[in-house]
Amino acid sequence: MISKGISYLKNNHTWLFSGIGVFILGIFFSFFYSNDNQKIIQKREIIDYPSTKNIPIVPLTINENANFRKFLDQNENKIVRFDSNIELSYGIDLMRLANEACNNSKFIESVRKSPERISRTPIGLVDFSKEINEKEIPAFPKFTEYENQVFCKDSVIIMMKEPKRLRFSYGGTDNLYLPLSGTFIIEKRFLQGTSVEYLLREI
Repeated sequence: MISKGISYLKNNHTWLFSGIGVFILGIFFSFFYSNDNQKIIQKREIIDYPSTKNIPIVPLTINENANFRKFLDQNENKIVRFDSNIELSYGIDLMRLANEACNNSKFIESVRKSPERISRTPIGLVDFSKEINEKEIPAFPKFTEYENQVFCKDSVIIMMKEPKRLRFSYGGTDNLYLPLSGTFIIEKRFLQGTSVEYLLREI
């Protein structure tokens, strides 16, 4: 039995050592690629997402939403850093309409129950008609009454290295915030028509 084992090793030593060699080379290249990637990041300028009133929020409604899109457009293919929160509250009437128009409940569900789906589930960037009057919107508005005034063409996808890091913070009844921190590259692509999909790829 022992002689058979020795014979097997003799006949298969080339395969065995070549396999170990490939494994070691893989670790070697992975290590140096990772280091080179970090050096490239360090050499490039990192642009911080601006905070507002010491409460860093990424608003997805009305004028502030336009500022967020402007930041994404201006920094396409650049490295940016977020230390902020994305607001997805249902306690704010405009945000409730935005969430319904953009079907953001799918993203919220992914964060809560299926983190592996986050990188495939967009967050909608809403557009409001100029005719809409924020002051006239009642509490708990029905989207069916505003569907011709609230639109959702563009979106953002967040691609995290560790999706489980994304966890909601709750600021009271129906107030929902998603802490977003890290360094990302902004990518952009056009979908059907004039729709735009922004990708925040963590690096």
